[in-house]
Amino acid sequence: MATNTRAGSTTNRQKIRQCLRDFNFKTLFVEELGWDILNEHPLVIPVDGATYMLRPLVEKRGVRVFVCDPDADGRIPADGVLRKIEREVIRSAYEHFIIYVDAARENQVWLWVKREQGKRLASRMHRYHRGQSGELLVQKLERLAIRLEEEERLQMTEVAGRVAKAFDVERVTKKFYDRFKREHAAFLNLIGGIEAQADREWYASVRRFGACEIAP
Repeated sequence: MATNTRAGSTTNRQKIRQCLRDFNFKTLFVEELGWDILNEHPLVIPVDGATYMLRPLVEKRGVRVFVCDPDADGRIPADGVLRKIEREVIRSAYEHFIIYVDAARENQVWLWVKREQGKRLASRMHRYHRGQSGELLVQKLERLAIRLEEEERLQMTEVAGRVAKAFDVERVTKKFYDRFKREHAAFLNLIGGIEAQADREWYASVRRFGACEIAP
């Protein structure tokens, strides 16, 4: 368990993981992460002839979280539609992220969009399927935990910064693959008994990929 929770003790990773499995987002954010219930009307977003309902979930210092209902077929909309929904939501809530769910309560897509002046919008999606450990998503969510002693001084910029650090995986991904490439090349030179270069590279990838871990 990691230090960072309401009373200054530790976040309960098992409880966070269980909330994800149960699609119990309100308990996750309010009880485990210290966010506040968001009492606003749902956002009704029309895209390509369909209508999507985004239900306000929680907020912290103006940073809002919405849960989007499934489409007419009970599914999470296609990625292109998610981006169009995002462009409409920003009119109502500049700092936010969205959790998409399907009707079967099997799949989630967590979408946050990176916005930098002079650069194109960059979507960051984290997909979760019930039955997965959810460990990577749990680690991201722990970054969003607010301690009681932080409440008085906490501002929107800090909350938005925590969300960005949690969901912007570009830096971590580059660091991971840079290290993987170095270790792959070194391990390749140690392999004996395999003649074909392609087979050697495949074997090196299989053996090293699981061992190469970078903490976010």
